[in-house]
Amino acid sequence: MTEPSVDASIVNAVEGSGSEATRQPTGRSSCTKVVVTLLVVMGFLGSVMKSTNKTAALSNLGDSRRRLHHAERIKKRQRRSLHDKEHPQLLRHNNKHHRDLKLLQRDFVDCSKYQYSLSITDKLHIKYVVNVDDMAPGGGSLSVEMVYQGQSWLGFAHSERASMLGSIGVIGIPDPESEQHKVQKYSLGGKDPGGVWPLVPFKQTLINATLEQTDDFTTMRFTKLLMEPGELTLQPKLSNTFLFAHGLSNELGYHEARGVAVLDLQPCIPSVLPENDEGNPASGKRRYDTGGYVITIGDGSGGGGGTDGLMSELAEEGLIDQSFAAPSSEEYQQSQFAVNHDDNHSNETVVHSVSEPTTSRLTSASKIWWTLHGVFATLTCGILLPIVLGSSLLQGCCGGKPSSNNRLYRWANVLVVVMVTATFVTAVIGAQQESANNTTTVDHQRLLKQSANNSKTLHSPVGLTLFIVLTFYSLTGSLRSCLPWNVGSQFRGSDDDRKSGPSDFNSDDMKSSLDLISIATFRVSWDRSHCIVGIILLGLSIWQCLTGMELFQSSFHESWFTNAIFWGLSGTTMGIVCFLCFLQLVSTVATSGVLSDAPRSDSNGVNLILEFANDAPVALFPLSAI
Repeated sequence: MTEPSVDASIVNAVEGSGSEATRQPTGRSSCTKVVVTLLVVMGFLGSVMKSTNKTAALSNLGDSRRRLHHAERIKKRQRRSLHDKEHPQLLRHNNKHHRDLKLLQRDFVDCSKYQYSLSITDKLHIKYVVNVDDMAPGGGSLSVEMVYQGQSWLGFAHSERASMLGSIGVIGIPDPESEQHKVQKYSLGGKDPGGVWPLVPFKQTLINATLEQTDDFTTMRFTKLLMEPGELTLQPKLSNTFLFAHGLSNELGYHEARGVAVLDLQPCIPSVLPENDEGNPASGKRRYDTGGYVITIGDGSGGGGGTDGLMSELAEEGLIDQSFAAPSSEEYQQSQFAVNHDDNHSNETVVHSVSEPTTSRLTSASKIWWTLHGVFATLTCGILLPIVLGSSLLQGCCGGKPSSNNRLYRWANVLVVVMVTATFVTAVIGAQQESANNTTTVDHQRLLKQSANNSKTLHSPVGLTLFIVLTFYSLTGSLRSCLPWNVGSQFRGSDDDRKSGPSDFNSDDMKSSLDLISIATFRVSWDRSHCIVGIILLGLSIWQCLTGMELFQSSFHESWFTNAIFWGLSGTTMGIVCFLCFLQLVSTVATSGVLSDAPRSDSNGVNLILEFANDAPVALFPLSAI
């Protein structure tokens, strides 16, 4: 029986379907990958949208909180306005800075008495009161009392930039012999007595200017107009800068201590309440000062009733701090400065003490750093720089070897780099110490600044420039190498060979000699230019040291001692260098005739090279070059 024939096309179709069946799992895996990728992308987009919505929600919440806070502030203002209407005894004046509850010690404010006290040093204290009257000449007045525990002249000035130079001050100079003490206005044109002179008589406008002196105290009182032609105007309700000082004795001279105070001159507000009303002590009412308000409330001791309700309401409004305990009369009297001296104002009660006793001298830490700064500057400019210049000028002086001279020159330059760096570092630290201790925060956020020298001088910028230039100058000097002495050894022969001249040398020797001539010429030119620059830097450094000593004496009340030390060290060093230069000049003059008789070959410089090779002295500025 024969097998049925199978068409080839059918066989091919069956084989094709089998191959597709085998490829089907590969297609499913691809679809799975695509689906997973889409899910990951959708999840990422969902997280991004979620974070965006969260950010928007937080932003909306912040806007809502800001709007709520703004609404609360509006309501608080409305309640405050209503509170002012309900409590007519709440009197507001123009002071928007201070909210501390303060107890006034007098039931009625008497503007003829001093209202504030301020301690400048442990021995110098002032009291003052500001009276503003637009109808009065000068727009009002400032009355000041200065009390110094000791015998000395006293000074007071109103300054724009915390500097005495260019200011007009009030100085009281005692005269124990004639007892005719003088309190006058002075023009402060300098830091020495010669730069301070009294104003012309028609500008002496002080009112009730007096000066009293006992064995223990010196007291100066005066009243000054707020506005005067040609003088800096005193600004009530604004910050004003004042200078205070006292001397070493009654003779006008350099101040022993000084201070700078930046004060808000708050005008004195007289009592506006009737004597038989809230201000009367018999009514059991006490007057408080919130800095922005003057409040008269009952203290529970009389018919005024309790104060809890009003105090709580004021605390809610943010006008007072309820946790602040108002001092009692005894505590207040103990906290005030009391001077036991016989005068008409000894029984006055000062309303407010602005600050604790402070000193106007710079701190001991800053003085130590400025002293080190001066020591390093003296070593650099007064000793090391002259040694550098001397070793550059005095090559081979008095029989010394140039190699030893070169080592001295290089190491002196290295020490200059070290010392000038130490000078700069101590200046930076001293300035930081000075700025950190020159400002003290006192009551009512007023600032009491110690008297650093704020005048613009050239000392700081010139010092920075000298630090950079001297560092570069000394580094280039410390890298200077010796001349190649061993190269000249090829010319070292007998004396007859040297006297025979250059004709005995071949072309190679001549080439070597020309190379050495080039090196020697460059070295001499470099040394001369380096020496000239060093002389200029030495002059600038001495000027810098002099200005620095003036600033040091001005800040720490030193006199002649620093000048004596500087000129003693630097003068001795420079004197020795100048004496050795004179000896070298004399030696050069004495040997110039001998050198002129010796055969010298200036055309190729062989004999000059022989001098270098045999360590002979060669001056930077020989007489033949002059």
